[in-house]
Amino acid sequence: MTARVVTVKRHDKLTWVERLYVPMILKGLWVTSAHFFRNMKGFITGDRKDFVVQYPEQRVDFPDAFRGQPILVQLDNGEPRCVACGL
Repeated sequence: MTARVVTVKRHDKLTWVERLYVPMILKGLWVTSAHFFRNMKGFITGDRKDFVVQYPEQRVDFPDAFRGQPILVQLDNGEPRCVACGL
């Protein structure tokens, strides 16, 4: 199998708009504004999309298969089970 050389065309010179980073600033403002107004709409209508739990008062019931905190399983004789191979 022969290797193939690919020539990548790169823009060496940035335009004056790209040098000012105006497009990226506007994109960041757009994303921030969209998040703000979506959250504000949810706050006003009562249909909030965020997930906040007031921890000491409220608890989240996780499924049995939740893998958030690993534990070291022991064999019947009390020795720790191998984490790498599972034996």
